[in-house]
This record gives sequence, C-alpha cells and structure tokens, in this order.
Amino acid sequence: MAPVRAFAAAGYVEVTPAYSNAVLRALLPEFTGFARKLNSGVELPSITNSMREFSCLNRKDDVGGTIKFRNGSFMNFEHGHVNLYETTNSFFALQNPDQIPRFYGTVKLGRSEAIQVARDTIGRLGHSLESVFAELEPEVQGPIRSRVDTDKWIPHYLITWIHPDGGVPSTKIEVNGENGDVNRIFFLNRNLWRPPPEVDVPQKPLPKGHALRNDPLPVNLEYLQNLKPLALEAANEFLKKTGLGTGVLTTNEVERFDHILEPTGVDTLITLTNGTTFVFKLNRITRYQRRDAFFTANRPYVVADFKGAWKLSNEDALKRARAVFDRLEEADIRLGTDQPPKSQYKPRTPGFEPPLIPRISLHWSQKDAKGRFLSNADAEVNMETGEITYVGWSHRDMLGDAPKIDVPIQPPKN
Repeated sequence: MAPVRAFAAAGYVEVTPAYSNAVLRALLPEFTGFARKLNSGVELPSITNSMREFSCLNRKDDVGGTIKFRNGSFMNFEHGHVNLYETTNSFFALQNPDQIPRFYGTVKLGRSEAIQVARDTIGRLGHSLESVFAELEPEVQGPIRSRVDTDKWIPHYLITWIHPDGGVPSTKIEVNGENGDVNRIFFLNRNLWRPPPEVDVPQKPLPKGHALRNDPLPVNLEYLQNLKPLALEAANEFLKKTGLGTGVLTTNEVERFDHILEPTGVDTLITLTNGTTFVFKLNRITRYQRRDAFFTANRPYVVADFKGAWKLSNEDALKRARAVFDRLEEADIRLGTDQPPKSQYKPRTPGFEPPLIPRISLHWSQKDAKGRFLSNADAEVNMETGEITYVGWSHRDMLGDAPKIDVPIQPPKN
C-alpha cells in the first residue's frame, strides 16, 4: 500500500549562540580544506587566525554559513560544499565604480589560458569538469577597456559555464589576466551537493508565530484517503487518452502519494516505482513526467547521462506533441497547440552542433482578448526515440472543477 502524506514545508531553524558555534566548529575543516586546495593566501593551518566574523545559515536540514576574513575575502558553505569564494580583488563583484581605476593592469593571459586556469582550479578543488559542465565551451567576459581612460584595460575574465537544461549558470570563475589569480568562484550545481557535516548541537525549530515559520496547512486525512483512488483513476485515464502508457496502474506500482493544500484545492503528486510522476489538480492530471525527462527533472546529472543522436526533425516533434494535446482537449478547453509554439528550446552544449543531448522543449500559451491568462501547454520530446518525456498544461476554465468528495478538506477545529 502506497503511503499517503502531506508535503513538508521547507523552513528555517533558530540560530542560538550554541548552535552557531557548533556549526563553525564543524565547518572550519571544510573552509581550511578549500583554502589549502585553492592556495588562497588564508593563514593555515589555523584558519581562525584570519577570521573576522561568521554568519550561520538558518535553513532547516542543512548546515552552512559564511566566514569573512580580515583581508576582505569570504567563503560560503552550504549543501555540503563551499559554493562561493570572493576576494576584494574581484572586479565583477565590484559595487563602487570609483574603485575601477585600481583594477587597471596589463593583459598577460589570453582567453584560452584564462579558461585553463579556471578548469585547473575546478580540478584542484576536487571536482570533475563534467560535474559542473566545464568540459563544454564557456561564456567569457573580459578583458574590459576603460570607458573613461580608454588606453587602460581591466585584465579580468569572468568565465561562466551554463546548465545545459536552462540559462542558469553552473559555475562562474573570475581570473585576473595579469597575474593568473582566481578572485571569485561561484558554484550553483546539484552535482556538488553532499550530506552536511555533523553538528553536536541539534537544530531547534522556530517558535510558533515566527515570521519565517512556514507550517503547511493541515489537510483532513480522511479527505486524502478519498482523494487517492480518484488521483490514480485520473492517471490511468490520462495514459489511456494520450497513448503514453499501456495497462492499468495499481497501488502496487505507486511508491507514494504526496499532497499539498493550495488556494484552488489539494494538489496530489503521484510517484510511481519506475520514477514517473503525475500531478492531479482540479480533477485532472495536469503534469506527466518520466524519470528520463531532461528539462524539468531538477536532479543531479552530467551530459553523458542524456547524450544521444538527433533522429527526429522539429516537425516530427511538433506532430507528436500536438497529438497528445489534441487528445487532452475538451469542448471548453482548447490549448491552441495547432498554432506555432511560442518557444522551442534545445539543450545548451556550447562547442557542439547539434547539441549533445537530443531533446526539445515546446511551449504554447494563450491569453484572452483582455490580455489575461487563458492556457499553457508544454511538452518535451526525446529526439532520438520520439518518446514524450514530459507533458504539462493548464487552462483557466479548469478553475472551480474540484473532485467530488463529501468530506471537508481541512480537519475540524477543536
């Protein structure tokens, strides 16, 4: 029997002096190890000799914080690793334009040499290039000619590697093109997440009524038990209608049901044992996602996980996606997918054409005559196999159409 549960709300904890000190003790070896690998000039082996202040992270189920040093540099630790390092010599983090002249210098490193410095830095820190997508071609800013003193140059490079599934940076490294120093490092990549270090003072929840406390609204357990079979029935109807599945799903194939109370009602996330998920909302399945979905998976991955050959044309992908939405449309719910999509998005793997990952994301949207939201429709197509790996849609006329359950959504107040 698949469990029924409500989504746990992400939240914060109380940062007491005892907890903050315990976190600092746990993180000092992490900061010291990072500084040693980077050879950042921080005094070693005792990093506390260089420390000016420490700010403790207050996020529930994570351990982290920011350490600032007397020389003006700082490091930030979260999700099990140092994800940000910055010195006062970072031009691209500069806030005061009056300080620009102190960055003038001579460009001694070329573009390719600066990129190699950045890649070498990633390796020294113990990360593979593939884990942060640095095996791909980066975006590079700099060096920069001064707008005021036009004969002067700022010899700094900002080297950025982008997540292939979107435009969000995975890694940014600033290299001084005069002396080869690394002045800033920023990682934003789930591949680098690790379990947090152990802390000998337990986290303490925020008191009730605290502004940062975000407790989920309670949902009647009896309502959820009645909702579960309706959600599974809708998932089966969705698969049958769209042709995206065969057979009949049973509770034995469900890993879990998760629920969250929204203003429009209770949303249910069904997770199957094979990794496929469905969202049951307003009496319909409004999202279908396979384990091998690329653009919407929000999980650690490397390019090799999805690498393949492009065998379908864009027109083939459009036909396959439109066929799914044609089967979902109802008399009063038309999604406009017979029109050209508003956007078509392919993975970003700079230096390779076509992209190394054969996927395409298609998006349609409609507004009414007054410019208000009417509908959205999204699909991802595997361009090697022709399979649909993601479907998501919504329409204004769905509002108010809730499951018929003769049980109150919220439990009665005592």
